[in-house]
Amino acid sequence: MLPILIVGVTVLAFIANPRAITSVFFGVNTEPISLPILSTFERKAPDEKTRKIVTATKAFLATLDRAQLEEIMFEFADHRQRTNWSNFPEGMIPRGGLKLGKLSPNQRGLLDDILKQVLSDRGFENIQRQLETEDTLTKLPFMKYGSSHFYVAILGEPTMSLPWMLQFGGHHLAINATIYGADLSLSPMLTGGQPLHLSSLGSASIVDDEILALKAFIGSLTAEQRAIANVSAVIADLQHGPGKFGRKADRQGISGEALSPSQKKLLLNLVSSRVTFINEDDYAATMKSVENQIDSTMFGIWGQLDKFGFAYYRIVGPTVLIEYAPQIEGENDQRVEHLHSIYRNPSNDYGFGMGITGIR
Repeated sequence: MLPILIVGVTVLAFIANPRAITSVFFGVNTEPISLPILSTFERKAPDEKTRKIVTATKAFLATLDRAQLEEIMFEFADHRQRTNWSNFPEGMIPRGGLKLGKLSPNQRGLLDDILKQVLSDRGFENIQRQLETEDTLTKLPFMKYGSSHFYVAILGEPTMSLPWMLQFGGHHLAINATIYGADLSLSPMLTGGQPLHLSSLGSASIVDDEILALKAFIGSLTAEQRAIANVSAVIADLQHGPGKFGRKADRQGISGEALSPSQKKLLLNLVSSRVTFINEDDYAATMKSVENQIDSTMFGIWGQLDKFGFAYYRIVGPTVLIEYAPQIEGENDQRVEHLHSIYRNPSNDYGFGMGITGIR
């Protein structure tokens, strides 16, 4: 009788305050950051990409009724909403914003138009695949799985020359795009999914490009370089996910300085396999920065080198932090079906490198 009572009390507590229970059992921290946001901003000239993003956003907002607008719009300085993203489903970490399930087909199409401008074709396709995988999950009570439980939020007023932010995501997905004039930051970005293989893809995975890039890079390393890069035989877990703003990444593994020119190109290809989710305009500037600092960039891998997709890896540089963190569920798995991946720009997380905070 007592175990049943304990389970019942836990379920009721979870329903009443899912975030607190998730925090206790999983150690999840999504507390808002404390950096001060400026009250006034210098106007910056937009480029053509910004004009297209703002135009698409205004077209979408024009279709929303008053109740929908109240749900989607937040103050630009709202750090609680800014950091309100997670790899957990809505039932465990409630989100803020306007739920996809409340949008009409026309509104969904207009939201897609925004995402197609913020992201590249590959980035938008990745989102569609992640929504597709989400809809394959068992609809467990209280967990709120499914693409209808994904959210869109806007912080600040979408303008050409002042800063604002677009958020889109849910379980295993967080797109945090800060736009200020001609500049766009897509940091932090959470991708991954569960499952990773879909019937519509045949035998392919939604992360095959990344795994192939990893295989090519690892295959280029000498035995000595592999020994340096392979930090541990034990798979690590995600270190820089939700609630980890400002956490300094350990620089472990092999440095870009120790690589040959051809190996550096393969490491850049691996970085590109994630960064390529950014629209082509902002992708070029992002990759140029990484390329310029490749010698001071570190690559480390935890797990078996010859079992691609099953090992955790981390890339750390002045303007890039990438994690690939597979969730291995059973020793006899033949393929990974649960993944958490993070991309951050440590120098411009949440667009803070654009001069929008009180810290200079």
